[in-house]
Amino acid sequence: MTQNANYFADYKSYIEKYRGYEYREPDEIFEELIEECNYISGEGKDLIRQSYEMAKAGHSNQLRKSGTPYITHPLTVACMMLPYRPCPMLLSATLLHDILEDTDETYESVAAIHPDIANIVEWATKIRWASRDDPTGFSSEQARFETIRKILVASQKDIRILYLKIFDRSHNMMTISAMSPEGRQRMAEETAHVYIPLAKRCGLREMYHFLHGLTAEVLEQEKWKTMETFVTNKHESMVENSKKIHT
Repeated sequence: MTQNANYFADYKSYIEKYRGYEYREPDEIFEELIEECNYISGEGKDLIRQSYEMAKAGHSNQLRKSGTPYITHPLTVACMMLPYRPCPMLLSATLLHDILEDTDETYESVAAIHPDIANIVEWATKIRWASRDDPTGFSSEQARFETIRKILVASQKDIRILYLKIFDRSHNMMTISAMSPEGRQRMAEETAHVYIPLAKRCGLREMYHFLHGLTAEVLEQEKWKTMETFVTNKHESMVENSKKIHT
């Protein structure tokens, strides 16, 4: 029971932390990001800074469905990666991962920063959320197969693309409440069938567990709420009893 209580505590803390990034100043988030990159050389940090400036300019007039500045999304995804010490190319590509699809920037303009960054961004863009284009939802086996096929092809090009997509999906699941009920259902189903197994395969143990929780909040709402309430109450009771013992 203690283990379950600790899981819920860690889960809540993690989710609340990164959900809150949407409401922070982008430049403030970026400076914290750079400060945490103490394992990256000055040259690598320059690439990250160039990428951020391009992303910030490209997404300057764009908002997320929640109404918050769009640039906070790639910034948050990059910050979520930091405990895994990603290379500067991956962090840069993460900051730019929506630039080709959502702005007027081109592959060539991203490649001017670095060709490796452009390649990661281009392949990440190709792995589209299959259920966007499939009106029947992710129950379609064809849509599921197409997403998996694109992911397998991309992984042969560069394994970093998979890490980008897993963390990108994790943040999208955190902020899923801004979507329609149908959109939430489709995204959660795709996450359960594709991204949770991917996180496990890539050895991202924490992301694997957090994605499980995020999908359960959508696909098994009543069961999740009941379990969360029970474990939280049990944990509070244990804490209270511990205080009595030590007083």
